[in-house]
Amino acid sequence: HGITLEKVKNEPTFDLLWNSVINKYFTKSIIIGHNVASSDIDALVKNLKRYELDIPEIYYIDTLEIAKDFIPNYLCNYTLSALCEFYNIKTDHFHDAYSDARACSDLLEALLTNFDIDIDNYIKRYENFKTNAFVEFISSPELKREIVMLLGKINAIKNDCVIDDIELEFLNSWFKKHQSFKEYSELKPLMIILEDILCDGQVTLDELEMLEKEAMEYVGKIKASNITIATQFLQGLIEGLILDNKITDTEVSFFSKWIYENDYLTGHYPYDRIHDMLHNILSDGVISDIERDELLTLLINILDPLKDIEINCIVYTNKHFCLSGTFLSGQKKDIECKIVSMGGIIDDNVKKKETNYLVVGGADCAAYSNGTYGTKVKKAMELNAQGATIIILKEEQLFQ
Repeated sequence: HGITLEKVKNEPTFDLLWNSVINKYFTKSIIIGHNVASSDIDALVKNLKRYELDIPEIYYIDTLEIAKDFIPNYLCNYTLSALCEFYNIKTDHFHDAYSDARACSDLLEALLTNFDIDIDNYIKRYENFKTNAFVEFISSPELKREIVMLLGKINAIKNDCVIDDIELEFLNSWFKKHQSFKEYSELKPLMIILEDILCDGQVTLDELEMLEKEAMEYVGKIKASNITIATQFLQGLIEGLILDNKITDTEVSFFSKWIYENDYLTGHYPYDRIHDMLHNILSDGVISDIERDELLTLLINILDPLKDIEINCIVYTNKHFCLSGTFLSGQKKDIECKIVSMGGIIDDNVKKKETNYLVVGGADCAAYSNGTYGTKVKKAMELNAQGATIIILKEEQLFQ
């Protein structure tokens, strides 16, 4: 969409604009769009939830639904661009908000002109998903990730049957940081339990297991791949294990058991690196201080794999670059044009035999699937473990 952090940093937020500007367009009117309910309106409702704003009654007409009912699929597919081409509707730029709105308007007019359509049959009321369904369909990936990682941390904390001051402080900090979760009906029970067990300044193992049970119930409703959930759980597990900046023999034993029981993660970063190190550590039946320190260092680096990346030379000519994350220095397309002007080639996705450099944006991104890094970084690391040589760059290193 071409909107950078720099462009909006001094602008009013959604909640301030909703009542004064946006709301009037969504009440006492009918919203027309292409696949509008499951994309645009869902996104709108998600933001209303986030800012604790009332969700109005929303009515809509979906041009995708009408097209599927009246146009045979052998004539054209049902994307907005294909349908506009089918009806010779002129468009400027798809995914530009104003251009897309005009395209939807012209498409509806073309459909009504060419077919005998009773439009009243296509006016639908948007059903606001609640409770469990809200987790499944609307709840943000960041929120889901936070609960899965919390579950991992709880498992790490309770493995030695003792909750020390550092772990207690972590639970207090997590609760304070995520106060907004109370506003989600499906998360309110978890937050109430956590608040109750923290109120007396100590946490028992029974209380921690009660919290774990509630978190597991939520995670069980999440629609995500087992690999994604397990990888995020592993991230939380690692964070919980290194809270006190040391690794004990009990923790090594607990961690290795989890790793061996979840070998379906083989090939998915960072599982293989952890598995290999634990195998080497346990092979002689003795865990030395050096091995504990090496494991601790590995786990710290896994939590933030981009932290210490340094590179002295970048070759642009005929080299393939892939961009990931949110950039501070401009829009992705502008950075891609700069790379191309210097002789580079742009890859949309990370490719084992083609991509030479993965460039990671310098802005913090709450949507990263693994906390400090996203799926492209994870993919690059997995491919490198398989023999690829993809160099990962930070944004500020790109044009130095």
